[in-house]
Parts: sequence; C-alpha cells; structure tokens
Amino acid sequence: MFVQTAAKLTRESEVLLRIRTAGSEDFLELQTRVARRRSIPPQLASLSSSGIALEIRKAPDAYYERVGVDPPIDNVKPSPDEIRRALQRFRVWVRRNESCRSRALSVDAPDDETARALALEGVGDDWEILGNEAA
Repeated sequence: MFVQTAAKLTRESEVLLRIRTAGSEDFLELQTRVARRRSIPPQLASLSSSGIALEIRKAPDAYYERVGVDPPIDNVKPSPDEIRRALQRFRVWVRRNESCRSRALSVDAPDDETARALALEGVGDDWEILGNEAA
C-alpha cells in the first residue's frame, strides 16, 4: 500500500494505520511496516508526491472483505527481527569429495539438519558434510 506523506519514516519502521473505507463509519487498524520510501525533490513536488510503501503485517478480516481479496492464512507476517530471532547460527564443516580441501561455513537456520542442507546448497554437489555445531 502506498501512502502519500511528507513524514520521514525509516525503512522497517512499524506503523499503526487507521483507515476508513468508503461507505463505512468504522475505522480499521492495520499493523504495517515501511517497506520503501519515495522522496521527490522540491522542484518536482507539483508533479508527484513523496510517500512510503507499507507492507501490511496484520489486518482485520473486515479490511480484506472491503478490498475484495482473501486474507492470508495466518494474517501475520513476521518482522525481519522476529525471523532473525527464530534462526540459530551454525558452523558447518564441509570437504570437497575425494580431496583434502575443506572449509567451515557459518549458516543461519532453524535447526542443524537445515543448516547442513543450506551449507551443501551453498558449496555444490561435489562437497560432503564433515560435521556441524551451534555457534
């Protein structure tokens, strides 16, 4: 959702947006975050407006009914900070097949099995896992 505003909000700022749709007296509260800013130089302000692109993180079902789309299944998108907190840092040691060349990789993953898979995905098929541990 794009909102025309002169407010100088930084990217990923949380914004509580209260809107009222046409034909309704009720306000709907949307939990959003700034996904992008669009700044227009003062010389061009008469042609276009500055504003922010908001990512809707949580909205009441009434909002989706009024705009005519199905709500997301869980109606909540985790913030980048929440995603980072859910992941764990792993150190994964890999070795090239039929070689003594090895390296250690740092991988963020929810569990050690996923960390191993991500490490192999990063180096290619001709490498094997030697071991891993939570960092």
